[in-house]
Amino acid sequence: MKYYTIPSLALVLILGASGCSKLNKVLPEKEDSAAPAVSDQDMSVMGHYAEGFNTIIGKPHECLTEYMSKIPEEGPEAGKKYTLFPRQNFASTALDAAKKQFAEAKKGASSKLTHLGPLADAAVADLEQIVATFAEAHKYYDAENFKDDGGAKGKELHEKMVKLAGSYQANMEKLENALSEVERQQTLAELKKYEADKGYSYWFRAFNFEANQLLKGVDKARFEKSFAKLNEIYSSLKGFADGKGDQLNATFKAYMTQVERFHSIATKASRTFAETPDNAEAIAKHHDDLINAYNTMINVSNSMQELEANNLLK
Repeated sequence: MKYYTIPSLALVLILGASGCSKLNKVLPEKEDSAAPAVSDQDMSVMGHYAEGFNTIIGKPHECLTEYMSKIPEEGPEAGKKYTLFPRQNFASTALDAAKKQFAEAKKGASSKLTHLGPLADAAVADLEQIVATFAEAHKYYDAENFKDDGGAKGKELHEKMVKLAGSYQANMEKLENALSEVERQQTLAELKKYEADKGYSYWFRAFNFEANQLLKGVDKARFEKSFAKLNEIYSSLKGFADGKGDQLNATFKAYMTQVERFHSIATKASRTFAETPDNAEAIAKHHDDLINAYNTMINVSNSMQELEANNLLK
């Protein structure tokens, strides 16, 4: 049984609220000739799901990562003290906040989004037990109770944590995949909405979409296919920005700085795939760098969405 891997990429929705972590999970590619219109209510619901998701992969998830970084996967060594940072109170507070976000989402969900509720509930239920088990483990080792029972309770807690980690991984992947698919459909709908004039609103969404697709390309063939599409959008986006000259919106100019950073890292990754496709360490490093660049780029995008909402993205 392997411990659950840490989600590293926040879910990004068209709303200012950011949304779904990519759990290094390659989703099936789909080609859409048209995407259905997205209601403001559905966008709001997804905003709540995004906030809830990003909250649970923060403080609550850190209880699991803290535990698995300190306790060997094969189990605790009898008679050994393990020092765990007391994260359970922060985690419980964050879990309560996430549950409120999910409750708001379920309350306003249309029939197209009701399937997300049970998936969120399952992930939260696992995480609540993980936090509770972590709290027990912290108390057990902090009080040095392992000296009294020969490590029996520590072994029992470890078996429970490993079982919970497996369930949590499965449920989080189901939730992430479902949120990612809804996000993809919403993004395509937004692109269709803005494609006629191809202004600021269109171009940052178009590039973000292709950047998001690129991050799913963990094998050479898929990465190169996605990189070709990203390059095409990048050239058109750069042409649009350059064409604005001194009239380029200041926030969009800041966005372009992050676009250049992302594209530069993607180019290096493409070169690594081409020249040394078996260099897993280098490829993983590029992927981490792309994730960091992507998240920064999205933060700037959120600022543009705020301008857009106030009719100031000109």
